[in-house]
Parts: sequence; structure tokens; C-alpha cells
Amino acid sequence: MLEFVLDFFYPPVCGFCNKINKNWICKNCNKKINSLIRANKIIYKNKYFEELIYLFDYNGIIRDKILDY
Repeated sequence: MLEFVLDFFYPPVCGFCNKINKNWICKNCNKKINSLIRANKIIYKNKYFEELIYLFDYNGIIRDKILDY
């Protein structure tokens, strides 16, 4: 009962498109994110970092969420 009341006031929404979804991320956004994940982690070296590992390029849905943050 308490979960129903909380869902009424604070519905679980997708973190990317804000559509109501019980899993907190909808299937469409999950597909988009999975398509953006790189199979190989990229290690980038320059004068500022010894190494930098990232999973996503800074574009599309990932860029939008970082800017929203």
C-alpha cells in the first residue's frame, strides 16, 4: 500500500526521457545507451592525466544528461 501511495506522488520515471516506467529506465533509452557503450574501454594519455577510461562518447543522450546534471 505504501509503495502505491509513493508511486502516486513520486512516480518512477525513466531517467532519460521522463516517461513513467517501473524499471527507472525505459526499453528505448536502454537500447540507445547500450548502443553507445564501447566494447573496448579507451585509455587516453596526455599531459593532464596518466590515464582516462570512459565508456561513452560525449554526445547524444549521454551529453544531454551530463549537461542536465
